[in-house]
Amino acid sequence: MNGDAIAHRKVLDDGYVELIDCMGNADAVVDAARVSFGRRAATETPEKNARLLRYLREHHHDSPFEMVAYKFRVRAPVVVWWHWVRHRIASYNFISGRYVPFSETSVYRIANDAWRKQSGSNKQGSAPGEFLDPLLGGIFNERVDALYREAFALYQDMLDAGVAREQARLVLPFGAVYYDALVLYNARSLANFIRLRAAPDAQDEIRAYADAVRSIVAEHHPQLWNTP
Repeated sequence: MNGDAIAHRKVLDDGYVELIDCMGNADAVVDAARVSFGRRAATETPEKNARLLRYLREHHHDSPFEMVAYKFRVRAPVVVWWHWVRHRIASYNFISGRYVPFSETSVYRIANDAWRKQSGSNKQGSAPGEFLDPLLGGIFNERVDALYREAFALYQDMLDAGVAREQARLVLPFGAVYYDALVLYNARSLANFIRLRAAPDAQDEIRAYADAVRSIVAEHHPQLWNTP
């Protein structure tokens, strides 16, 4: 865990989610709801504030939750980011392959027994709980490793020859390459991200990240995220 992280969760083989900053808390949400009446959380009892918070959640009065914000540092493979950045009510800043060269260690690798089968009913998803035989998975992983080694060898040769990093990266297996980013959400948008990406029909990899995010914020702000 980095020194500036408030909380850390390891995800996949080499990924992680870290909460590195936060603005606001449950009282910030209550203040936003009470401001219409010229009142504040501090002027009411904790019991009344808790009831109001519960009412806001249950009746989907969501705008007060925009007064709480979370900033995360995330390391995830591109196949995860393809899903993540569809949530456009967020701010993103990514590491740049134009500045920073990639290494062969920066690739998502799937265990021999974790290659999922295609679902017969869901055209875009895998079949829950159905995996290839680990022996076959191991055979495929040998070929995957060879492919990665060749791709990174070519990438390094191109860099050594003076090819620009922005072009040399085109030969890398980008679905699997890990990218680091800072991600900023308000609590309302984050709740939508968790609702969609922690759902059973979400891809397993993005669901693992959504579960990690949910675990962190529920631990940090239990009043906001743990339903009574």
